[in-house]
Amino acid sequence: MSPKGLLGQRVEFVWDDSAKFKHLKAEDEGDRAALTAFGLAVGRILINATKEGGSLVGFDAQILRQELLRTGSAFVDLELLLSLCWSVGIPVIHLRVFPLEAKKMHAMVVSIGNRFAILLGKDANYPAPVAFTLAHELGHIVSGHLDGAPLLVDLQDPAFAKEPDEQEKEADGFALELLTGRVDPQITTSLQTFNAPTLAEAVKLAASQYQVEP
Repeated sequence: MSPKGLLGQRVEFVWDDSAKFKHLKAEDEGDRAALTAFGLAVGRILINATKEGGSLVGFDAQILRQELLRTGSAFVDLELLLSLCWSVGIPVIHLRVFPLEAKKMHAMVVSIGNRFAILLGKDANYPAPVAFTLAHELGHIVSGHLDGAPLLVDLQDPAFAKEPDEQEKEADGFALELLTGRVDPQITTSLQTFNAPTLAEAVKLAASQYQVEP
């Protein structure tokens, strides 16, 4: 239902099954529509409550990375990406509630007019995997992958997707270039053998060299 009904206005039902689903397997049409309607309802509230900013559509990942690093940050991390999104009017939230008990989704991008919102659904023990997911969803926005669809849903973690389509590959490439500086990052070290402490130290050294979050 539209949240307007809570304010004493006319009760409206939000129901839309025209979203794009990535990594979709056997979900039925009712599940599709429920996830889409839920995302649109939440996304509309977020977008209406957020001041409109500049557009990232068509932005080059490398240029965007350099602009972010000019803020003085050692690398592009989750906090910097969140600041970027909110500064250009793309609200980002982490969901704890889903419309379907048996099915969750990894992330979704909501599109209303020329505005976007990103809903993250996956928990993680560290911020770096969430940063990759957020950068991936930004890749969908920047690359124009919604193409008139009200919503794009990544049901699975794009980092572990099997047989990704061309749009998923493009969004992955954007995310990697934004976070590491290369679509195909090559991180090397002179160490020949590792234990836990030496590996951790090598990672920290590489982080400053490549400007990538350790």
